[in-house]
Amino acid sequence: MAIMVSQMPGCIVRLYDLLGNLVVTSTIASYDDLNMEIELDDMIRPEEYDALKNGDTYRVLIIAKPHPVEYLGTAKLKGYFPKTIALYRGQEKESRKHPRYRIETFALIESVIYRDLAYPLSVPLAVRVVNISKGGLRLRTERDAMAKGDRFELSMEISGKREFFLIEVRNSVDIGTSESEYGCAFLANGKRLERVM
Repeated sequence: MAIMVSQMPGCIVRLYDLLGNLVVTSTIASYDDLNMEIELDDMIRPEEYDALKNGDTYRVLIIAKPHPVEYLGTAKLKGYFPKTIALYRGQEKESRKHPRYRIETFALIESVIYRDLAYPLSVPLAVRVVNISKGGLRLRTERDAMAKGDRFELSMEISGKREFFLIEVRNSVDIGTSESEYGCAFLANGKRLERVM
């Protein structure tokens, strides 16, 4: 459920850099619906203003009811400080049923799934896992490596044991480099499909 425009002012907002580090916590002073921009409250500490860089991209987490929503956004100067955040048009806003946990680890795409058969890759594709939840995970790898609806078998080491997961790509976002992030849902785990050699 998307947040209503009228609910934006007064909401707590947290800005994270693309590595997942918290940069600023503030509240929304106003929201420009036409330009999809939020203005941060004046109560930000000076050191937080110093951390915000004009033109940089941030993950913008808005703590709203009934669920938080998340955008990508770019800081813009207003006066001396980059206190206006332009929210990207067309980016999917997420309402979280399951909390996400930020992690930094690697996994391997082992196989492509087609009609419930696993077709192993000759060389597994290494991907970075940037967060995980009960329902899925977010992967970072080269741009256009995956498309919505693609299914894969992924392996990841958990507590010293290699676990296998079936995943489906649900969304993707260009993070402004040569890479993209892919939101994936778990279809099953601990179950390996019949393999086609």
